[in-house]
Amino acid sequence: AIKKEIIQPSNEKSINNAYKKALKILDAPDKQEQLNKLLDEILDKYPEHTQALAMKGRYHTRQKDIKKATKYFDRAIEADEDNSIAYLWKGKMFMTI
Repeated sequence: AIKKEIIQPSNEKSINNAYKKALKILDAPDKQEQLNKLLDEILDKYPEHTQALAMKGRYHTRQKDIKKATKYFDRAIEADEDNSIAYLWKGKMFMTI
Protein backbone atom coordinates (compact mmCIF):
# COMPACT_ATOMS: atom_id res chain seq x y z
CA ALA A 1 0.00 0.00 0.00
CA ILE A 2 1.17 3.49 -0.79
CA LYS A 3 1.11 5.81 2.20
CA LYS A 4 -0.74 9.08 1.65
CA GLU A 5 1.46 12.14 1.61
CA ILE A 6 0.89 14.55 4.46
CA ILE A 7 -0.43 17.69 2.87
CA GLN A 8 1.46 20.65 4.23
CA PRO A 9 2.41 22.71 1.21
CA SER A 10 5.92 24.04 1.46
CA ASN A 11 5.75 26.22 -1.64
CA GLU A 12 2.60 28.20 -0.78
CA LYS A 13 3.86 31.22 1.15
CA SER A 14 0.47 32.65 2.14
CA ILE A 15 -0.71 29.28 3.49
CA ASN A 16 2.55 28.73 5.36
CA ASN A 17 2.30 32.18 6.90
CA ALA A 18 -1.32 31.57 7.92
CA TYR A 19 -0.35 28.24 9.52
CA LYS A 20 2.59 29.78 11.41
CA LYS A 21 0.33 32.54 12.69
CA ALA A 22 -2.29 29.96 13.73
CA LEU A 23 0.37 28.06 15.69
CA LYS A 24 1.33 31.24 17.54
CA ILE A 25 -2.24 32.04 18.61
CA LEU A 26 -3.45 28.47 19.18
CA ASP A 27 -3.50 28.80 22.96
CA ALA A 28 -4.53 32.46 23.17
CA PRO A 29 -8.12 32.55 24.50
CA ASP A 30 -8.76 36.02 23.06
CA LYS A 31 -7.58 35.01 19.56
CA GLN A 32 -9.81 31.99 18.91
CA GLU A 33 -12.01 33.63 16.26
CA GLN A 34 -8.89 34.81 14.43
CA LEU A 35 -7.53 31.25 14.71
CA ASN A 36 -10.75 29.85 13.23
CA LYS A 37 -10.55 32.24 10.26
CA LEU A 38 -6.91 31.35 9.59
CA LEU A 39 -7.72 27.65 9.67
CA ASP A 40 -10.66 28.15 7.31
CA GLU A 41 -8.34 30.00 4.92
CA ILE A 42 -5.88 27.10 4.97
CA LEU A 43 -8.50 24.37 4.66
CA ASP A 44 -10.34 26.16 1.85
CA LYS A 45 -7.21 25.86 -0.26
CA TYR A 46 -5.82 22.59 1.16
CA PRO A 47 -8.72 20.52 2.57
CA GLU A 48 -6.40 17.71 3.66
CA HIS A 49 -3.80 19.85 5.47
CA THR A 50 -3.49 17.38 8.32
CA GLN A 51 -2.09 19.72 10.97
CA ALA A 52 -4.69 22.39 10.20
CA LEU A 53 -7.44 19.75 10.42
CA ALA A 54 -6.17 18.65 13.84
CA MET A 55 -5.92 22.27 14.98
CA LYS A 56 -9.49 22.90 13.78
CA GLY A 57 -10.57 19.94 15.90
CA ARG A 58 -8.86 21.51 18.89
CA TYR A 59 -10.58 24.82 18.17
CA HIS A 60 -13.99 23.12 18.17
CA THR A 61 -13.12 21.25 21.36
CA ARG A 62 -12.55 24.60 23.05
CA GLN A 63 -15.87 25.79 21.69
CA LYS A 64 -17.46 22.71 23.33
CA ASP A 65 -18.63 21.42 19.93
CA ILE A 66 -17.58 17.80 20.31
CA LYS A 67 -19.36 16.66 17.13
CA LYS A 68 -17.44 19.13 14.92
CA ALA A 69 -14.20 18.51 16.80
CA THR A 70 -14.51 14.77 16.25
CA LYS A 71 -15.18 15.36 12.54
CA TYR A 72 -11.97 17.36 12.12
CA PHE A 73 -9.83 14.98 14.19
CA ASP A 74 -11.17 12.06 12.16
CA ARG A 75 -10.44 13.85 8.88
CA ALA A 76 -6.88 14.54 10.04
CA ILE A 77 -6.41 10.89 11.00
CA GLU A 78 -7.97 9.66 7.77
CA ALA A 79 -5.61 11.86 5.75
CA ASP A 80 -2.61 10.67 7.78
CA GLU A 81 -3.06 7.71 10.08
CA ASP A 82 0.30 8.53 11.70
CA ASN A 83 -0.85 12.00 12.77
CA SER A 84 -0.09 11.62 16.47
CA ILE A 85 -1.22 15.13 17.38
CA ALA A 86 -4.74 14.43 16.09
CA TYR A 87 -4.91 11.24 18.18
CA LEU A 88 -3.56 13.08 21.23
CA TRP A 89 -5.98 16.00 21.01
CA LYS A 90 -8.92 13.72 20.25
CA GLY A 91 -8.06 11.60 23.27
CA LYS A 92 -7.73 14.65 25.52
CA MET A 93 -11.11 15.87 24.27
CA PHE A 94 -12.80 12.64 25.28
CA MET A 95 -11.14 12.81 28.69
CA THR A 96 -12.72 16.21 29.34
CA ILE A 97 -16.31 15.44 28.38
